[in-house]
Amino acid sequence: MITERYIVNFYSVGDKRFNLAEVKETWIHAAAYENQRCGVFVNGVIEKMELICDLQDQCRRDSMGVRIIATRNPVLYEDKEAFFDAIRRVILDVKQSLNDPYVTISILSTNYFYFDSL
Repeated sequence: MITERYIVNFYSVGDKRFNLAEVKETWIHAAAYENQRCGVFVNGVIEKMELICDLQDQCRRDSMGVRIIATRNPVLYEDKEAFFDAIRRVILDVKQSLNDPYVTISILSTNYFYFDSL
């Protein structure tokens, strides 16, 4: 099944400091709120990234990024526009809660398979 994969990076640099646990908790709350609002829960996987950047980007040795990867399951959510609207609102809620850090979003087309039982 062809669907979309969203790669969302939150960057903890300069005065925008946070950790993985904060991003995770904030995402869970924003996704739960969005699920109540429109019936779409945006789940995903989360990981910490170490950054290589210069002082112009206000990087320090402890600067880091947090990446969330979410893939729309086309069986659960057929409407890709509704899913996009939901994930956009979740990202904006998290961004606002974290004091507006630098964020990048990549949207990729992917061939998606899953197995729920044998």
